[in-house]
Amino acid sequence: MSERQILEVEVASHEARVAEITAALRNLQENLDQSADPPALLQRQAELLRMELRGRSAAVAVGSARLRMLRNE
Repeated sequence: MSERQILEVEVASHEARVAEITAALRNLQENLDQSADPPALLQRQAELLRMELRGRSAAVAVGSARLRMLRNE
């Protein structure tokens, strides 16, 4: 596989995970909003998902930028 093909696969996998995380966070936030005193475990899960979302979003941005550079070469 070429670098471009590898990057395309990696970016696509990160984008898919971002979509999964976004959906999971939405569900988790609904549960947190419904509870007057949400369990610490749910709050911790939300924090971890947000952290992963930031990392995955950054990976998509970097990978996409590299792909644009490769297309311009």
